[in-house]
Amino acid sequence: MPVVTSIALQDSHTLVFTGVGFEYGSFPAQVSFLDVLADSVSVESDVQVTATFTNGVPLSQSPQKPLLFF
Repeated sequence: MPVVTSIALQDSHTLVFTGVGFEYGSFPAQVSFLDVLADSVSVESDVQVTATFTNGVPLSQSPQKPLLFF
């Protein structure tokens, strides 16, 4: 089962998830943040996933966590 250990904002359009177990069978990865789906999600390795939002990572006034799902 995949486990996320950290999420980093790489730039204004990109979130990078670090953890373990991301090469999770044949299921495609998806990322949602503030009800906005990432335009592309790439499983870079078993320990890293990159999500790109074409219009920029959504902004929030309150703390929210992005969701990575398969």
